[in-house]
Amino acid sequence: MEYSHLAAAAVEGDRHIIRCVNQAFSGLIGKKAEDVVGLPFDQVVAEASALQCIEAVCRTGRGKTCVAEEGTEDTHRFLSYAMWPVYFGNGRPRAVMIQVADATQDELARQRTVEMNRELMLGSVRQHELVEEASHERDRLLTLINSMADGVWFTDKEGRVLLANAVARSQAQETGIDPDSVSESHPLSILSQVEMLTPDQKPLDMEPLFQVFQGKAFREVEIAVRNKTTGEVFHRRVSANPILDSENRVEAVVVVVRDTTAEKRAEEEKARLEEHLRQAQKMEAIGTLAGGIAHDFNNMLAVIIGNAELAEDDVGEHGRHNIKQILKASKRARDLVKQILTYSRKTGTGKNAIELT
Repeated sequence: MEYSHLAAAAVEGDRHIIRCVNQAFSGLIGKKAEDVVGLPFDQVVAEASALQCIEAVCRTGRGKTCVAEEGTEDTHRFLSYAMWPVYFGNGRPRAVMIQVADATQDELARQRTVEMNRELMLGSVRQHELVEEASHERDRLLTLINSMADGVWFTDKEGRVLLANAVARSQAQETGIDPDSVSESHPLSILSQVEMLTPDQKPLDMEPLFQVFQGKAFREVEIAVRNKTTGEVFHRRVSANPILDSENRVEAVVVVVRDTTAEKRAEEEKARLEEHLRQAQKMEAIGTLAGGIAHDFNNMLAVIIGNAELAEDDVGEHGRHNIKQILKASKRARDLVKQILTYSRKTGTGKNAIELT
C-alpha cells in the first residue's frame, strides 16, 4: 500500500469541529472540502472506533491509532486512522490532527494471515508473520514521522536514541551533533556536544526535562542551543511524552522539537527597529522643543542687539566699548540659535565663504 499521500484533517473543540482537510481526505470520503469544513467530525465520519479514538486522544493527551470498518457488502473497506494531539499551551489538547489511509488491502491481508495461521497451527509461521507485521508497522511509523515538519526523536527508558526522523537529524547536524552518532547513544553523550541554554542564553538546568523518564511529560519548553564549533545559536521549542507499558512504567519517550530560530530572530529584529524608532521620535521631540526655545531666545536677542546698536551712538567712548562687547556676545548667541534652528529643521543651511589665511 502507498502511504506517501495520506489523507489528513484537523478537528478542534469538544464537538471536534473539522477546521481543515486536504485533497486526499476529500477524495477518500467523497465530499468537497467546503462541504465538510465547519461540521462536527461525527457528521462526516460515523465509525464509532474513529470517534472513540479522538476522544481517547483528547482525554489522555497521547497519540493513538485505530482501524475502522465501513460501507456495505459491495463497498466494504477499512480505514486506518493515526491521531495525535496539538497543544497551543498547557492543559488539554486544543486540536487533534488526523491522518487516514485506505487500509483495506492491509486489513484483508492481515485477516487472511490470521486465518492461515489458525488453520496451519504452526508456531514458526506465526512468528514469521508477527515479524513481518512489526516491520510493516515500523515502516508506516517511519513514513509518518518523516512527513512531519518538526524533529521527532524516540528513545528507550534510559534515554538512548532508537529512532530520529530526517528533520531531527538535520536539526542535530546544524547544532554541531553528528547525526550518525546518535543511534543507541546516551542522551548525556549527545548533549555534551552542544551548549544547552535558556532563551536568553544562560546555562540551562536539564534536570526538570529529564524527569520525563520518570513519567512527567513537558510541553513547549523554550530552549537555545549553541554550536560549540561555530558559536551560532539556534532556538527550539521542545515537548516530550513518556510511553507507558501496561503497568504504567516508562517504556520509551517521544520528543518533538520545533525550530523557532527564524521566529526568534524576527522578534529580535522587530525589537531593534522599535528601539530605533523610539530614539528617532525622542530626538524629533527634542528638536521640536529646541526649536521653540530658540525662536523665543532669538526674539529676545533681537531686542538686545537692536537696543545696543541704538545706544552705541548715544554714549561716550568708554561706554561704546562695553556696548560693543554686548553686541559681540549677542551676535555669537544669535549664531548659536541659528545652529539650534538648523538642527531642529526650522531653517535651512547655507554656505558662507571663509578666509583661509
